[in-house]
Amino acid sequence: MTDGGYTDLYHIVGCNHGIQIGAGGFADLDGADANEQRGHFRALIEDIFREGAIQIFLEEDGTLEETAAQQIARKRDVSWENINTSNEDKDQMGIPRDYLSGANRDDQKREWNCQRDVFMVGKIAKHRGKFENAIVICGFDHFEPIAALLEAQGIPVRRWDYRASGWFKPGVFADA
Repeated sequence: MTDGGYTDLYHIVGCNHGIQIGAGGFADLDGADANEQRGHFRALIEDIFREGAIQIFLEEDGTLEETAAQQIARKRDVSWENINTSNEDKDQMGIPRDYLSGANRDDQKREWNCQRDVFMVGKIAKHRGKFENAIVICGFDHFEPIAALLEAQGIPVRRWDYRASGWFKPGVFADA
């Protein structure tokens, strides 16, 4: 740690995807609880950025709107990359595009999530030589598997699970 910050770390931030949406757009039409939670999430990301000398944001982004991390990266002139599997990636991996909502067995869904974890870690790890400090934002389903896979590659991580924060209100967003 240097100057109160965390160096040589990949900060893994688990989330539910609804909380990722940045300020403005359709998010402003959501209820007060949702936008309050998003404000706290954004503040968490800003704090990690400031304390961790962050050089890149790597985010599992499946939203139709700009995320808080994208907005922060643009404002701070820092790289941002989507690490999510595209539909084309899923096709190549043999994962149905609607695998979570489709009529698939739970063991199939777990296996496909594992494939996606490995895919996302591959996208994350390719930046390790260039960026020592990163924020990785992913859904809670991928949070622990991605952290463990990165650690297995010798990449130091710090986990951030805001569900343990005093500001978190269960039930505002789905937890996937």
